[in-house]
Amino acid sequence: MSIIDNVTLDSREVAKMVEKDHKHLIRDIENYTRHMADDQNSKMISDDQSPDLVSDDFFIESSYIAGTGKAYKCYQVTRKGCEFIANKLTGEKGTRFTATYVNKFHEMEQALQEPAISTAPPQPQLPDLALQFQALESCLTIMKAHHEKLAEHDVEIQELKDKVDNLKPREILVEVEQIINKDIGDLTTHIRKEDQISTDRIARMYGFSAVSFNRLLHKMGIIEKHDKAGWQLTADNLARGFGIQSQPSPKCGAFIMWTPIGKKFLQAALKEVGMTPIKRLPAPKKRNVKAS
Repeated sequence: MSIIDNVTLDSREVAKMVEKDHKHLIRDIENYTRHMADDQNSKMISDDQSPDLVSDDFFIESSYIAGTGKAYKCYQVTRKGCEFIANKLTGEKGTRFTATYVNKFHEMEQALQEPAISTAPPQPQLPDLALQFQALESCLTIMKAHHEKLAEHDVEIQELKDKVDNLKPREILVEVEQIINKDIGDLTTHIRKEDQISTDRIARMYGFSAVSFNRLLHKMGIIEKHDKAGWQLTADNLARGFGIQSQPSPKCGAFIMWTPIGKKFLQAALKEVGMTPIKRLPAPKKRNVKAS
């Protein structure tokens, strides 16, 4: 039996088509199947050779679940079953039912005959291994060339390092740096007190308290906090002559007096983070020079 031969209509749909209550159509179908069974039994007794009437060729018993969750009997009506029912109808109703079920079966059969559209994802194409191998070979060749170039550069760099070490040994460079830092430190000690400015004064220029300003400079990496000594310039900034570090006293911790170049450095560093002075402090007083 082909798939098309298995096409059926639900008896509930057929009941609507013949304008009957479903329970009445079920009653009629059960009468038809009972008559077919009786006819089959009579033929067996009388050895009648006429074609058999098998009820499943017309009406296949089934069931459905109603909205209440309860199962009810229904039938799957084959094309033969629809023809059987149509023969029991007369007039306009019979004609309308015949046209309707013929169209229904035609639509279902057409749908079955059309090729199904595959919903499976497309199979990935296998990569061309030969092309991949060629690409890998090209990459390896390029990488090898780069490694050779890097090796040549390493040799050149080492040669330059050797020349520098021969001309200016590292110990000499370190000693020179220490001398320069010491000289800068010596110079800062000779800067006039009038030219020095305290952290508190610079903080007020930017609208901060000294405590808040010190914390800001600490975050910027300009000063650092020592438990006993208090706030101090970093060794690098101290060596660059940005300030003079006081010694801690019993009454107060150490503090920083900023040099002119230290003040300029702070202003530039704060400007980079979008901060500008909100007030100008008076310039330091000039020394009175007596005429000789």
